[in-house]
Amino acid sequence: MGSIIDSKEGKAYSKSRGRAQSRLTRSIIVSLAVFALVAGVFVYAFSGMSGGADEREMQYLNDAINRAVVSCYAIEGRYPPDVDYIVQRYGVVFDNSKYVVSYQLFAANIPPSVQVIENDATKTGVTLP
Repeated sequence: MGSIIDSKEGKAYSKSRGRAQSRLTRSIIVSLAVFALVAGVFVYAFSGMSGGADEREMQYLNDAINRAVVSCYAIEGRYPPDVDYIVQRYGVVFDNSKYVVSYQLFAANIPPSVQVIENDATKTGVTLP
């Protein structure tokens, strides 16, 4: 009789072990799926934040140049002749490889047109002279 009970217990043990393994496998798959979903959300959110940071950085640079232009006019009575003058005398610093500043001065008594443009060469890997 002992061997019959042992074989039944062995079968019962095998069935419960198989169920436990399938539950474990299912929980691992669900955990991996949830992890992948959360990682995807973080990557998507981070990529959106970095694009907004570049826009803000361009706006800050534009504002800094315009403040330096107004300061120069208030101090010297004329607008700066070019961007290099602003960089040298008014401490505006920016990455030339990342941004291009369009500065157009029309006359000594008319404010210049200032536009900050992202340098596409940084994205393509081509550098401008």
